[in-house]
Amino acid sequence: MNLVNSKNNSSSEWLLISAPASRAPTPEADWEQCSNFDHFTDNAAKESLEIHHLRPISSNTQVAIVSLPRPTTPSQLFFSLRLTTEDEVRIQTLIKDLAEKNLLELGAHGITLNRRGLELKVVHPMRFMGHILSSTTLSNHLEVLKRKSFTYNRFTTEFANHMREKDQDLLIYAPGFAKHIGVETQAVVNVINSKKYIDLIHLKKT
Repeated sequence: MNLVNSKNNSSSEWLLISAPASRAPTPEADWEQCSNFDHFTDNAAKESLEIHHLRPISSNTQVAIVSLPRPTTPSQLFFSLRLTTEDEVRIQTLIKDLAEKNLLELGAHGITLNRRGLELKVVHPMRFMGHILSSTTLSNHLEVLKRKSFTYNRFTTEFANHMREKDQDLLIYAPGFAKHIGVETQAVVNVINSKKYIDLIHLKKT
């Protein structure tokens, strides 16, 4: 499915979704069918989206256009960053493998791990790390990973390098990142300004 920018309302965008003909499409039920949609993925906002222009396209399928509000607050800017269900699965698999596999096993799966890393380059590094730090399961895996110095150093180096690639716009995502992982915004701002990006991983929750 593709995003189509609204020509009539500068404060909204439009998303095309589809559903079986037996019921009307809804953002909550049919979101996963919109695999190309990566602009407004705040789960809390999906339930309030408006359906427009419901239309059958075959005996089995109908489509609708959904009006999407543009992010307007600092937190919404962060949550507007791409993080699809597929991205979440890739992150979970990557962190779990890094935590649980030894160097020989990681070496044997090197091609797969490298591919996962490349696939996750489309995810902003703050969204990537925010997802890890906001998840108890992934945070526990990260704690295990910290005890594997070689693997952990490589992981954090890759994260820091990705942050440097994005360092023109990091501060605008600080409030949302801080809210998502439960730390003070100023603590995140201080790390970004210092450019010691690995320190984001060690921020203490308030």
